Amino acid sequence: SVPSSWDVTDETKDTGHTELPDVNSGIIQDLMPLRGQMFIYKEQSTWRMRFIGGRLVFAFDSFLETAGVLAQRCVALTGDGQRHFVVTHDDIIIHDGNTVQSVLEKRFKRYLFNQIDTTNHNTSFVFCNPLFGEMYFCYPSRGSSQPDRALVWNYKEGSRGSISEMDGVNFRYATIGPVETATADPWSGATDTWDASPDVWSQSDRVKVVLCNVADTKFHKLDTTFTRDGSAFVATAQRTG
Repeated sequence: SVPSSWDVTDETKDTGHTELPDVNSGIIQDLMPLRGQMFIYKEQSTWRMRFIGGRLVFAFDSFLETAGVLAQRCVALTGDGQRHFVVTHDDIIIHDGNTVQSVLEKRFKRYLFNQIDTTNHNTSFVFCNPLFGEMYFCYPSRGSSQPDRALVWNYKEGSRGSISEMDGVNFRYATIGPVETATADPWSGATDTWDASPDVWSQSDRVKVVLCNVADTKFHKLDTTFTRDGSAFVATAQRTG
């Protein structure tokens, strides 16, 4: 149960106070657990918090001395639960608590971070779409106050997985969870032949991503139709290699 007190001077409680000494690395932006450890993300560094028991209870170790997180909500757990996807101030990295890898090539890295508005970068956020093995980084482009573009990276293909870009972002929050929907149309009401029907067969809503569109006061269910809120959009495919 929750302790009756968090008083660090009360020796009958397992409470403590720890200062992270790298003051030049800025403030704590976010925290997220991974494999039984808590990772503490500052602006320019990352710390690891481990349970050790005894009087100290927890130990604090420096994990990344020069890489933190771009803003709050800019770290997320991949859908397989194995890695953290982190947007730093000059890169996008993944780590499993031991090994750190960049997911961007040098030229694309420069291109991406030159697109982000320097004043409003703190409105950026990331989220996971586990159904397709994708991580989304939503950010404001130059001149925008809120995220209007997104980078999408496929983590199932490894550190150099495919990357795509998306514009027209108009949502501010995203989360994963079950979605309750109305009963589907009965078979008796179908007018298309089986081969011509564009509908998805036996679609599960257990792990859908729900987006919050603040401006239009709407919730959107990601990857459900072939439109964006009823409007068609243009997609471009590029072959590399």
